[in-house]
Amino acid sequence: EQQAAWQAVAETEKRRHQGNTLAEYPYAGAFFRCLNGSRRISLSDLRFIMPSLTAEELHGNRLQWLYAVDVLIETQGEVCL
Repeated sequence: EQQAAWQAVAETEKRRHQGNTLAEYPYAGAFFRCLNGSRRISLSDLRFIMPSLTAEELHGNRLQWLYAVDVLIETQGEVCL
């Protein structure tokens, strides 16, 4: 998990430095892509971060969860929403 987080930061910062357009949640997207090789982020992927997350809790809040994961990775754990 730590390696995927570091790789996500490195990949996102490289893309930013190159002037590439970044996705809405670039750190979260890169993190989950490193973990499972897919661009799609599912409930089971988010449960990797928050194991007790239910479908009901995710429903309507998916973008908030992605934002929280994105900030957590971008700040290297200093900010946890």
